[in-house]
Amino acid sequence: GIEQVVLSCRVFSLGIESALLVEALRQMQEGGHADFVGHFTATARNDACRDFWPAHGFTQDAGSALWRGSVVPDAPTWIRL
Repeated sequence: GIEQVVLSCRVFSLGIESALLVEALRQMQEGGHADFVGHFTATARNDACRDFWPAHGFTQDAGSALWRGSVVPDAPTWIRL
């Protein structure tokens, strides 16, 4: 699993965060994992990340900070992995 990813707000939403997620999920999938879990706890300082999981096909467990997905999203076409 991934404990934490920290990116500068200056690069977040340029696709780097998506490319990192795609590569991590690909490696997890190759390791035999079919389902993925992410966490997000909203704070005043991380509002820019609020839509990260749903934008990548994850769905939230009702009333929870857990987000679940089972499909590796497409990588941004302008970033080579």
